[in-house]
Amino acid sequence: RNEALCHETTPRATRRNRKNEPAVKKARRLETIDMAILKQRNAIYTLERQIDFRKQSKEIALGTSRTNYIDPRITVAWCKRNDVPVERSFPKALLRRFEWALDTK
Repeated sequence: RNEALCHETTPRATRRNRKNEPAVKKARRLETIDMAILKQRNAIYTLERQIDFRKQSKEIALGTSRTNYIDPRITVAWCKRNDVPVERSFPKALLRRFEWALDTK
């Protein structure tokens, strides 16, 4: 019937596919290689941005200013106002140290 001709089960169709098979495989390999190259380029770009950021922020001690110079009540109030968990701003040790500031509105 016509259904047999629609599907690629006929000997003629399989012979035709075998002729094109190396070209199809080569195209797939090239696509795979191109995708791998693109992923590697993205990874390199990301790592370069991270290196640049680390170089720029190397001289800034954010933890020191947060613990020694900024009143923890200000940080807690900001976190509550902006719906940010306080645990994201202070490590556990500082949370224990600044328990008195956690009651800030």
